Amino acid sequence: MPINIVGTPAGDERDAAEALSQILTPRLRKEDRITIVVGAQCFGQKRKDIDLILFGSMAKGFILKPGEKPDGFEKKNIYLNTFCMVVELKNHPSNRVRIQGTNVDVEYKGKWSSATAQADEQTYSVRDYITRQNLHAPFILNAVWLRNHPRPSGTGSTNNIFWSDLNATALIRLLAELRHADLVEQARERLDLSISCSRRDDFDQVAQASEIFTRSLATSPLDRSKMELICKRIIDGQTYATEKLGKQMLLFRGQGGSGKTVRLLQLAKNLYDDQGTRILFLTFNRSLVADVRRLLVLMRISDKPDDRTIEIRTCDSYFFKLLDALGLHTASDHGAPFPADYAAKKLDALQLISSMSREELLRDTLATNNPELFSWDFVMIDEAQDWPDIDKNLLFKLFGHNLLFVADGVDQFVRENTRCDWTSGLGVTERQIVPLRKCLRLKANLCRFISAFADEMSIPWNLSVNDDVPGGRVIIVKGAYTQDIHAEVMKTHQANRNEPVDSLFCVTASPQFAGNSLAQRLESWGEKTWDGTNKEVRDTYPTDTKQIRIVRYESCRGLEGWSVVCLDAERFFGRQVEHAPQIKQGDLLISEKEAASHHAARWLMIAFTRAIDTLVIQVSERSQFTDQLLKIAKEHKDFIEVLEPTQPSGSIA
Repeated sequence: MPINIVGTPAGDERDAAEALSQILTPRLRKEDRITIVVGAQCFGQKRKDIDLILFGSMAKGFILKPGEKPDGFEKKNIYLNTFCMVVELKNHPSNRVRIQGTNVDVEYKGKWSSATAQADEQTYSVRDYITRQNLHAPFILNAVWLRNHPRPSGTGSTNNIFWSDLNATALIRLLAELRHADLVEQARERLDLSISCSRRDDFDQVAQASEIFTRSLATSPLDRSKMELICKRIIDGQTYATEKLGKQMLLFRGQGGSGKTVRLLQLAKNLYDDQGTRILFLTFNRSLVADVRRLLVLMRISDKPDDRTIEIRTCDSYFFKLLDALGLHTASDHGAPFPADYAAKKLDALQLISSMSREELLRDTLATNNPELFSWDFVMIDEAQDWPDIDKNLLFKLFGHNLLFVADGVDQFVRENTRCDWTSGLGVTERQIVPLRKCLRLKANLCRFISAFADEMSIPWNLSVNDDVPGGRVIIVKGAYTQDIHAEVMKTHQANRNEPVDSLFCVTASPQFAGNSLAQRLESWGEKTWDGTNKEVRDTYPTDTKQIRIVRYESCRGLEGWSVVCLDAERFFGRQVEHAPQIKQGDLLISEKEAASHHAARWLMIAFTRAIDTLVIQVSERSQFTDQLLKIAKEHKDFIEVLEPTQPSGSIA
């Protein structure tokens, strides 16, 4: 058969693929080949769900018929050689489709989103996904197929739209029209023109690209455990998720390891399943964005903007888009993480919309032209205690407090030195605080270590030990993290039926520290890695369960691992002491030195509470911090082990 359909075996996308096969088969010759991939998954990309991908490799001599040629090329011979096209499928009736110029919008639950923008994003996802497989990506076209919208009278093959009357002539003509510029360039030199999706007619390249979209993403034991927990029912019997849903702000409050992020995801999954809601999940941690995206892929959560979905973004990516939509473009600040006028522009944004109610905002062209900013039923806020007040106030104005679900980490500050209070300001009248007092992540011994560390460093910690989850161990490495120690850690890790991806390594962000060469070192030891310290990698997620995850300390919050290895711990502590914010003038209850130590200890508490079963803390030099760790180890010899390896060549110190 000239057409091969692979991928999802049932559903609207499969029906559309079968319809395409019936449309195209009479036009093809027995030597032509088209592969239609149904429900392709671009793992690691922002947009992972692709309705249809068409890969065509036509045998020599496939020449376009007169009706298939674009206007102006009637006298040219045009040969179709290879093509690759992403097709975004829409089954919306005509009254739920809006066509404005070159843009197609579709409606879901009273809110509009751009199918054209979605098709563009998916094109980039397919291209980048192919490239990440170390293959050359073909030139990719895209189209929106409105299966229930008839062609408007007098309309030809407008833009990149397939109508309900799609036939082979219209499809092939659109393929040619989308390559119009290339055909014009060729026509300057020759009579015979060709359409190909690569610089040369590389049929093997097209075949290799089509094969990678039939692979599945493997799950690890920890993945399955988290998925089971997230899918757990919490709505049944909870008044905050039944009659009070959407009528009040809901705030989960607890310390590290209490399950705040999981509680948000549980609620999101329940609402996604029961009510078909569209939920926006915001955090400032890009590594957490990647981690949650991977979970959502494994759970087969849709990421389509015109359907029920749970979408996770960084808060800053959201606010940058909001500023652009308001015409408040930030100034370029070369090399800086954020533009110098970023905070001021957000204040300007709040001022611009301050006089409008949410209902007025939703009717305004600002919302109708930017559905990706406004078309959300609920917004979930992670690590809310660390948000700037201006970010909180903008979300209150855009969505109202009653559509917000908030996770408050009490005293885990990373960006701000004072708590952001989400329970007051800008019309907050109804709220419910759900305290989380029991440790859900850490096994009992790890929770005891954290408690002892908090006591030693004189910082508050009131999370109770969960004796229902016994066990856990701590290893303090004085000196190099050697290959032998690593082999022993991973041996125990995998003996508990975990995969490498279930481990997490925390390293410093400073270039002089040895942890920054960790990915290369682990790979020299035969490991695979996902290096979240690499800016070109951190927006993706691991696609192989054999990959060890590496992140900076600054990016570890919200993540977890069965085994967590903290490298250069005392150096990271020292750097946080050095860069600790100054205490307020007039505060006589604590000295500058004590405040700096508390700040650094809270940072390490974030990293230490990432572990479920095994926590490895590597220190490279004698210091007061190291002595404090050894004191704790001496008091808890039953589950804390101290190793003092020699430092062979190639170790991590």
